[in-house]
Amino acid sequence: MLEKMDAFFEARLEGYDEHMRTAIEGAEAFYPFTAAQLPCGHILDLGCGTGLELECYVNFNPAAKVTGIDLSAGML
Repeated sequence: MLEKMDAFFEARLEGYDEHMRTAIEGAEAFYPFTAAQLPCGHILDLGCGTGLELECYVNFNPAAKVTGIDLSAGML
């Protein structure tokens, strides 16, 4: 049986950001790089998780309007 996406991420809440930052090769450079590529303005992030990527984006564009949506309430 397939696990529902929300349950999958709910089960991994503890340590999720730390894992994404340290266990994935190049993550520390990837998040700021991709954030810098986005335009200023309003960003809609579907599947935003904890907002790890959005954190970098807001650092580049503090006046931006950001909306994040995720299936996992715990990630929000």
